[in-house]
Amino acid sequence: AIAATRAANRMLDETADIYENNGTTFLYITRPQILDETLPDGIHYARKVTKDIISGSNNYKIVNNLADADYILEAAVENIGYEEDPVIEYSLILFDNQNNKINQWSETVRQLKNDDRSWW
Repeated sequence: AIAATRAANRMLDETADIYENNGTTFLYITRPQILDETLPDGIHYARKVTKDIISGSNNYKIVNNLADADYILEAAVENIGYEEDPVIEYSLILFDNQNNKINQWSETVRQLKNDDRSWW
């Protein structure tokens, strides 16, 4: 959720030219691609966080049907570290409805080496 929040906010900041002065821009958010099955739980919560941030911004109208979308936002999660020292990378990739890549945003979090093993 930490990386999803950061990535979603960056995406909104950097795509203002798409949704400003455009009326309504329809966005479809795909299910996250999990590129490493050893990752901890929380992936689905990260998707919810991403949707909530984008929906709450009122910059895009989130649609449930891909055919209605002006843009498609894909999410991917992977471990770019090691099994014993994981580094989770959460990426958002924005495409237009013609499948042209607009931009990509990635954020990482790593597990701290302390007693509670929290993620930052």
